Formats: sequence, structure tokens, C-alpha cells
Amino acid sequence: MILILAIALILAVFSVIFALQNPVVVTATFFSFQMKGPLALFVLAGIGIGLVIGILVMLPSALKNAVVISRHRKQIGNLEKSLEEHKAKVAELEKPVSDEEPQNSK
Repeated sequence: MILILAIALILAVFSVIFALQNPVVVTATFFSFQMKGPLALFVLAGIGIGLVIGILVMLPSALKNAVVISRHRKQIGNLEKSLEEHKAKVAELEKPVSDEEPQNSK
């Protein structure tokens, strides 16, 4: 997690440096829509759109993994409870037999 944050920070720093060093105004055309703006704006918008698409692609897998982990944790809890019950039964069966057996007097 720390590695991902460090990479994101480095990417953000380079993006800001790039934006400050490229104030050139360009025209972007998408089908019949034209927009003028700084080159850095278009590059940063592309990076942002790429990040959003990447997150959306990873989201179903991350949610599935979270559900599986939750199910496994619940199963582990049930198994631990069952283990404790079995340990209690074994401990009860291993108790020494008391000497209270009836004695026959002859």
C-alpha cells in the first residue's frame, strides 16, 4: 500500500512539473467537437481518465475478493467455535473416573 501511495505521489509531482513547463495552447478535436486549452490540461485529463478506467476495471475483482475474504473469516470463526466445543468434549472425556463406585460388602 505504501508503495502504491509513493508511486502516486511521484506521478502527481511529475504531472505538476509537466503542467508548469508546458503552457502551450493546443486544439483538441474529437469528432466534430473542438476544444482549445493548454497541452498539460489534455495530458493530465488523459491520465485522470486512465486512472478512473483502471479503477473501474479493478473494482469488480476487488469487491469479489472482499466478499470471499468475508466468507472465509466467517467460516474460520465457525471452525474455531467448533474446535473449542470439541476440545471441551475431549477434556470432559479425559477426566479421571472418581472412586465413588459402589462397593459390595461381604
